[in-house]
Amino acid sequence: MLGTAKMGLNRPGPGSHVATASFMVASDARGRGVATALCRFALDWARAQDFAGMQFNAVAESNHAAVAIYERLGFRTIGTVPGAMPTPPSAASACTSCIASCERTSEGRVMRRQT
Repeated sequence: MLGTAKMGLNRPGPGSHVATASFMVASDARGRGVATALCRFALDWARAQDFAGMQFNAVAESNHAAVAIYERLGFRTIGTVPGAMPTPPSAASACTSCIASCERTSEGRVMRRQT
C-alpha cells in the first residue's frame, strides 16, 4: 500500500457543509506524488458530495511537504496554535488549520478564494 485517505464531513450540524480529510503515505512512497493524488481525490470526492469546501483542522506546521501540497492545491492557512503538536516530543510544532473552496475553475481546478 502506498497511502490511504479518509474523508467525511468536518462537523455535524451548522458545519456539515464543509468536508475534511486525513492522509497517510508509506515512508518509502514519499516524494512520488502519492499525497498529492490522495488530496486531489479527496477534493474531487468533496465536490461530488456537494460540500462547499474542505478543511484540515490539525496540520503540523513542521510537516513542510504536506503544507506545500495543500498550498499548491489551493488551501490557505486560517489559523495557527503555537506549540500544539508535540511531534517530535522534544520540539513541539505549531498546529495549523487549512481550508479550500470546492468550486471549480473553467480548467477544472479548485478555485482559490481571495480574502
